Parts: sequence; C-alpha cells; structure tokens
Amino acid sequence: MLRLTESELDNALHSVERHGYGDFFPEPPELALVKSNWDAIRGTLGQIDLDIYDGYPVLAAFAPKSRVNVRRVALLHPYDLIFYTALVLAVRDGLSQSRQAAGGERAVRDGDPGVTRTRNLEFRKLSLYPVELRGQRDTGFNHN
Repeated sequence: MLRLTESELDNALHSVERHGYGDFFPEPPELALVKSNWDAIRGTLGQIDLDIYDGYPVLAAFAPKSRVNVRRVALLHPYDLIFYTALVLAVRDGLSQSRQAAGGERAVRDGDPGVTRTRNLEFRKLSLYPVELRGQRDTGFNHN
C-alpha cells in the first residue's frame, strides 16, 4: 500500500503552483477548485492507495514543434499531476545523492521543499554534439 502524507501532497501542490501546470495548455479551471478546497481534497488524496490507483484519462493533442514537425502533448488531471509531482519530490533527494551527476553537479534544494535547482550546470556541457557543431544550424534543425 502506497499512500502520500499530507506534507508530501502540500509540497507537490506548492511545486505545481511555483513551476506552473504545463507549457502547452492553459491552466485548467479544475486546478483553481483544487486550490480553493485543498484542505478537504488533501485528505481525500492522502487516502488513495497509489498501488492500485488507475488515474484519470489524459487529454492529448498535437502542438507545433517546428515548421515541419509536431509533438504530442498531454494535459494531466490535477490529481494525477499532484500525485506524480509528490512522488518525484519524495525520491528526488535520494536519487540525486546516489547517482553520478553530469559534471559532478547535483540537483539541490534551495531551502524550499518544492524547488529544485542545479548549480552551475550549463546546458552546453550536456550537449551530445561536438563543440565544433554547436551553434551551427546549416540543416535547419536545432543542434543545441
């Protein structure tokens, strides 16, 4: 039986509020209802056994990726987003401590349980392309 504590659910909601619901869809009106009734909803969510929880159907659509490509995007139900966020936050510190991070950098907490940052980690250091190809866009595709 896997259930989330009230503090884990609070941290998840705080993280969703801080980082946003998603990039491709506007914030759904259900999230405002979850926030305004959080005390009652938190107790209900805390009683759900995630080992047998199926979740709500995902709203899927296609969004432009470039002039010629599209990507599949999804909008989760607010309960599912809170559950997934709480689970990630629950394992974040343990995973960060036990893995070999790129360049010796690790995800760290900034004193805020809903916020994770990576110190001094530049995206270009993680690039799969050789240094001489970075920044060149002769094929029309983004190589960075």
